[in-house]
Amino acid sequence: MECAGAHLLRGACIGPAVIRCGSCGALYYCSQKHQKAHWVEEHAEACARMAEQMQRAPILNDFPFSFTRQTTYMVDMGLVTACSFLESCGIHGQGLWKSVCDCRFAKSFGIGVEMEGWHLPSSLCPCKEPETPLEYFLTDWASYYEWRHLPLESPVALLLQWPLSLFYALCLLQSKNGVGFPFGDNQILRIHYLGPERELSQLPVFGELLALLPGLQIYIDFIGPSVPIAREGESLKLDGYAKCLDNDCPCKKKASSLGNPRLELQGDKMAVSSSQGQIYLRFWTGLYHDRHSELGALPHLIFAANAGIAAFPSWQPTIELIETLQVPAFFTDYCEEAAFLASQSVAALTHTSQVSFDVQVNPFRQPLAPSNKELDLPTFSNGFIFGFS
Repeated sequence: MECAGAHLLRGACIGPAVIRCGSCGALYYCSQKHQKAHWVEEHAEACARMAEQMQRAPILNDFPFSFTRQTTYMVDMGLVTACSFLESCGIHGQGLWKSVCDCRFAKSFGIGVEMEGWHLPSSLCPCKEPETPLEYFLTDWASYYEWRHLPLESPVALLLQWPLSLFYALCLLQSKNGVGFPFGDNQILRIHYLGPERELSQLPVFGELLALLPGLQIYIDFIGPSVPIAREGESLKLDGYAKCLDNDCPCKKKASSLGNPRLELQGDKMAVSSSQGQIYLRFWTGLYHDRHSELGALPHLIFAANAGIAAFPSWQPTIELIETLQVPAFFTDYCEEAAFLASQSVAALTHTSQVSFDVQVNPFRQPLAPSNKELDLPTFSNGFIFGFS
């Protein structure tokens, strides 16, 4: 842990941050001097709130998977890393898993134009169409795994956090607005996806939206500083699922109802060419408030994963723009405190007393605790979600 008060005093930290706040237990300090300075300037207002958040750790660590203890408690204790867990599954540095950890396999993010696979047997991954259509809202990982007939030792949730969190935002919006499932009578769904990073190296997992939202033509514009300039304006078509390792699996056959799974270059335009469900992706470098006028039709939803709204001032003009567009927007963040501060910022910028969708635990958060937390709060990628409309 880093010293929470280091930024307030000119003097450097005198040692490691080993003094823990005795009230909330979420922050650490290198010295009592830094602790006292931080209390006066910042922490006094947040301490009680963080103490409550710490009490919800058991809820955040509650996953149905057989590997839950490895990827939560043991990671927190430093006994397991993302790399060692992936190695135990035989997938470290393989296929879509290259950018899950922060080692030599994931030095940079890029756009995954190849159809990277799961590098798992078909019994452990969603590589083909579901056996039954989805006729109800998924509420958690257990219900998703049951629907997809996946065993709870399958690690695919580590990657499926992206499309499932996006899908959950749609479910929240539909539930509040009373729209029919999966998306009313619309055959086209447009999404503006802000600030992607790791997702850019894991694009094939978004093919799962074909199962979650069958029959729709889904247009997703990825906009953010991490989009490589060399891929600016590129368009891709995703019309299948990421493949498994089994050579005799239906996902390898071109005759499957979704066609041969691939990411296909589409040039500058994304034209609907089939009545089957398909996903069209476009990529834009820069900030949303600078590029939105180039994107064409307004989206049905704006989504940003692990947004960090309170931490980055560049979000202010984007939030102000979204309010004028009158498009529903959902954001996720790593920990409850970050999501709370973000929701407060959004409420202030939109001149409302609170956001339309309160901060809540995201049931489709990644079941892997980060090993480089700045706070000792319960923390997961896409851990909490909130939104406004």
